[in-house]
Amino acid sequence: MYKKIAPITMALACVCPSISFAAYKDVPISNYAYHWIEQLSGKQIISGYSDGSFKPGAVITRKQAAMMLVRTLALSADQTLEIKDVNENTYGYKEIVAAVSAGLFNLKDGLFQPDEPLTREDMAKALAIGFSLKGDQMSTFVDVPKTYPYYRYIDALAANNITTGYSDQSFQPKGAVNRGQFAAFIGRTLANPREYEVLIDGEKKTTFRSKQEAILFAEPYDNAVIRPVSNQYQTFPNEFLSPEKSGVKNGVLLYNGYEIEKNPLYNSLQNKEFFKPYLAYKENGQYVDSMFDSLILLGREYPGGEFTESSQNKAGYSEWLWYLNKLFGENGTISIIGQSIQDIPVLDHVNIFIAIPYPQRKDPIVDLNGQTHPNTLDERFQWTKWYIDQVYSQWRNKSHNGLVLKGFYWLNETVTNTDDEQLLLMVSDYIHQQKGKFIYSPHALSTNFENWQSYGFDGAYLQSNAHFMNLSEEETKAKLHNSLIEAQTRNSGVNLEIENHGYATVDIGLDKFRQYLHYADLYGASSQSLIMYQGASMVNRLATYNNPLYQEMYTELYHFLKNK
Repeated sequence: MYKKIAPITMALACVCPSISFAAYKDVPISNYAYHWIEQLSGKQIISGYSDGSFKPGAVITRKQAAMMLVRTLALSADQTLEIKDVNENTYGYKEIVAAVSAGLFNLKDGLFQPDEPLTREDMAKALAIGFSLKGDQMSTFVDVPKTYPYYRYIDALAANNITTGYSDQSFQPKGAVNRGQFAAFIGRTLANPREYEVLIDGEKKTTFRSKQEAILFAEPYDNAVIRPVSNQYQTFPNEFLSPEKSGVKNGVLLYNGYEIEKNPLYNSLQNKEFFKPYLAYKENGQYVDSMFDSLILLGREYPGGEFTESSQNKAGYSEWLWYLNKLFGENGTISIIGQSIQDIPVLDHVNIFIAIPYPQRKDPIVDLNGQTHPNTLDERFQWTKWYIDQVYSQWRNKSHNGLVLKGFYWLNETVTNTDDEQLLLMVSDYIHQQKGKFIYSPHALSTNFENWQSYGFDGAYLQSNAHFMNLSEEETKAKLHNSLIEAQTRNSGVNLEIENHGYATVDIGLDKFRQYLHYADLYGASSQSLIMYQGASMVNRLATYNNPLYQEMYTELYHFLKNK
């Protein structure tokens, strides 16, 4: 048997002297394990070597892995256990015995094989047992059938978002694990809550190991909240993004790119009357209060392409200049909003965030003189810096009474590669030098969402993607619970979502949106920093359509935003 003892810091450098709490010279941000190595070093969980290196490619042995895990999990040894190829004079003997006693590792014919490389399947078993991870029988790696002896352990890692395997859909269970991989696996394991408690009317009812189990339990209740439980490895704030950090209390996304210009239904709405319901609330025909404090202006398309990370993005400087003219040109969006605010006596100012198009990273970059530049990290940054400078220059050159340029919005909804990670660090640093804020809104399945603060963002607003019409009531609730759990785990904000609805779909659309408001309020997110996706014009429809269904929802939205 084994028992717990006081925690001991895990060190990946088990033999060599180490240097802790510093960046490693051989682990640039482009390394896939960079964030995990940096975060674990900062928590004094792992360390590097005396020469300032980490050696992420060096293979981990079974003995080293046993020592690290036993120290992390604070396990002690069953001294009666006999292992043929280790004894009390073996370095790491107590940890090896403790690891085997706890069931983290198997013996082969009574042998531990301490100097053999740690395989991926052995790592999966050790993590699944050590951290009590459960699977869902949903993983389908091509080389790990359900009959495979280690399937349940590998499935547990997949179910807990600790592994996705390789691009060919394999897991490669017999492959050796290196130091960088081990740090990534440990980091992902520690980053996720090990337990979730369910509260009903503020009282704790039960606790689950699995987030999915907690959500299933909570779904029948309209007053259930799920909280991630902090542990000895990780403290979860159970708090949402604050307005002070992000610069936003209640923001709304407003499209103004070619997607609006090309659509007759929407381009006629780009006038000062259109923006007024976003700025202020009317009661009995009179403006009585402000509405959204921040307007986030974004263009998804330009003539002939898209500004997002897609195959349709062929943009260069000219296309970005086209969008700048949409913002700042004669009768551009900024000018129209300025006209709107002048007609609202109860409002003295509104914050403006301006979207930064995604700087495509495949084709050569064409500048305003028609010259091409290689698509490198530095050229992409110079391009983005030029755009930011143009925004500030245009802003300074015109009078914007009542409008405050608060910062920028990263148009892309996920971070898919290390080039973008480096670019975001450079862009966020430059924006902060100008005293601006930098925010974005990752979608529900966005990669690297947990790293949003390390990229330099001041705010992230997680989408639930629960507003789609084809989702059942149970699916909608599950998605809302999931996003709110993740947002409080990662200390982010949330994005309230509703599409444009006409009379044929308004009943279902408003019912789903009320679920958003209900759960955001229930979890405590309503008092913190929020943004809202509303198609191209849904808030305006709520305020202006001569139909009580729309108008009642607009009033409910106002009360929600103002916590009334």
